[in-house]
Amino acid sequence: MFKRKRSAPRLGEVIRKTQLSPNMLRVTFGGEAMKGFPTDAASANIKLLLPQAEHDHAAYIEALNGTGTKPIKRTYTVANYDADSNELDIDFALHSHAGPATAFALNAKLGDLVGIAGPSQPKLVNKDADWFLIAGDMTAIPAIEANLRYLPDNARGHIVIEVQDDNDKRDFAKPDLMQLTYLLNSKPEDGGSILAETVTSLEWLPGTPSVWMAGESSGVREVRTYLAKTKLLDRRCRYTSGYWQIGQDEDDFQLVKRSEPDI
Repeated sequence: MFKRKRSAPRLGEVIRKTQLSPNMLRVTFGGEAMKGFPTDAASANIKLLLPQAEHDHAAYIEALNGTGTKPIKRTYTVANYDADSNELDIDFALHSHAGPATAFALNAKLGDLVGIAGPSQPKLVNKDADWFLIAGDMTAIPAIEANLRYLPDNARGHIVIEVQDDNDKRDFAKPDLMQLTYLLNSKPEDGGSILAETVTSLEWLPGTPSVWMAGESSGVREVRTYLAKTKLLDRRCRYTSGYWQIGQDEDDFQLVKRSEPDI
């Protein structure tokens, strides 16, 4: 697979904030440095490089250039990039325990600058599969929406999304034969998710599926094991990614994630 060439971080400027739902906030970045951002990056990851508490503007710029205390690094998904308007949309799922990235999104003001590294390769289903299973919690919604835009019109299968509030539900444009199920979990950081249980109980349709799932890591691991060991689904037919872990910040979570068995 073609890999993007790693480039220096861009300095994105906050040009708009949009409250998409009670627990989803969109921050739109623009500015000269965002020009040339890949137009095919929806569902790909970027790294937000956030200033440390002790950084003034000059120290922060030096940190982005590799000098001094490193910025705080947090991973987010590209919702969309529009080259005509030079606008990059990043959606932030808002939890009650706000980490550095959520705090940045909530407090960001127009004109604020933040380092943005990436993007990675997009993570999309194989649209030539016989059917599709797409699932995730609110952190996965930007990538889920990108996958739905990518599906062929005759796609069939399941979409399962866990949200925190009924008003977080979205009326996605989707193929008619893709069945959408919403689950409610008002406090995802406290556990109690039934996302994995729901996904593993879905009807398994005829033919070979393309499965895409992301969200809280323990549920993703459960589904990954089910796909690999119960359904014996070839790993080329599945993408499963833990985006976060209850009780861990991203730095600790990434260490754990890298040590997980590869199945």
